[in-house]
Amino acid sequence: MSQATFPTLHVTRDRGVVMVVIDNPPVNVLSLAMMADLMTLLTTLREDETPRLSCSRAPTRSSSSPTST
Repeated sequence: MSQATFPTLHVTRDRGVVMVVIDNPPVNVLSLAMMADLMTLLTTLREDETPRLSCSRAPTRSSSSPTST
């Protein structure tokens, strides 16, 4: 799989592990753009036999980020 870029996702690969960081600020809401990015990524991964594991997560907030109460 070539290293595709997505506006709402950051995708990295290392030794068969694909890490997907969901990055759709401000609150990572599932938008049409993110659904399109995910569909493209999943279709690409399905056609690639190299990945053994795929993980997804949201970016971590820094300690200076505002938190909801």
